[in-house]
Amino acid sequence: MLPGPTETCAFGAKDLDRTRKSFPDTITSNELREFIAKTGVHWPGTQIAQALHRAAIALGSDGWAPIDAAFEWVNEQYPEERPDEYGCKSCRQVIHETGLFDRQNRKFGGRHYAWLLRPPQRLGCCQKGMRPKNPH
Repeated sequence: MLPGPTETCAFGAKDLDRTRKSFPDTITSNELREFIAKTGVHWPGTQIAQALHRAAIALGSDGWAPIDAAFEWVNEQYPEERPDEYGCKSCRQVIHETGLFDRQNRKFGGRHYAWLLRPPQRLGCCQKGMRPKNPH
């Protein structure tokens, strides 16, 4: 005898609950980190790249934003996004590794400052659900 809709839904709910409970352990596992290190990161889909893009929009002029200010903005708006989660030692390394942003050095008052150019919309960062923690 085949299971009816009630039995099928109950089975699906139990399976979904088991998956939901084990997911946090899976995404923080060393195996996943090793997999990412071996296969590389799909940068356009990462929250950190999307957060940097949003920072460049929020802080930028003609698409350019000071890198240090962008890092501060990301730290405030997305405190859970850290470079080490992506195998990087710094936000500057994230910018370099993504290949999505142009970087430029500018001189003001005898000092050099690094600037970040936001990438085109192909980044996909304006997807629903990608919102800052503290919108202004």
